[in-house]
Amino acid sequence: AVAEQEQQALAQPGFKELGEAKELLDQGKRAEARAKLVAATVAVPDLYVAWHELGRLDYEDKKYADALASAEKCLVLKPGDTPCLAVALNAAKEGGNTEAYERYLAQYKMANPGDPGMMFNDAASYLNKGDDAAAKPILEKILESDPEHADALFQLGMVYLRGGENAKSKELLQKFLKVAPDHRDAPSTTEMLKYL
Repeated sequence: AVAEQEQQALAQPGFKELGEAKELLDQGKRAEARAKLVAATVAVPDLYVAWHELGRLDYEDKKYADALASAEKCLVLKPGDTPCLAVALNAAKEGGNTEAYERYLAQYKMANPGDPGMMFNDAASYLNKGDDAAAKPILEKILESDPEHADALFQLGMVYLRGGENAKSKELLQKFLKVAPDHRDAPSTTEMLKYL
């Protein structure tokens, strides 16, 4: 009975097009999928998932203003939705809309205080100022929630190196190389480890 109810729900206008769009995306047919998503939003204007998908597609196609507009429609329908906030934040940044970027960055941070990417941005701002003491606890917290966060491993390894704790630095940098052997900092790290 539950499966039958799900089938009936998926056959409803809007949801039907959303399902078809997903199948088309799986086949790599982006233009056709986009048309189905537009049809889904026409059939059910408050279908926030379709607005998110439209925003995501437009962002990937570098249509940042369109991506931002779709993400904003999604956020009107579902305020604080993390995927929609991410599209809005990234589209505003890439599109050069500083005011919208700052607004969505603040909202995203409030909705996702433990997001490793957001925490890393905070740590990076301290590192750029040469404030290892302020960056260190943030980097450690990132690694608590994501032990394989490559940039945090590298930067914390460098913090320990600058602090004269070579053994701890070596341990983190070796893990960094295991986790991200193709990272832009991997070649210099390999050379550095020869001297630790």
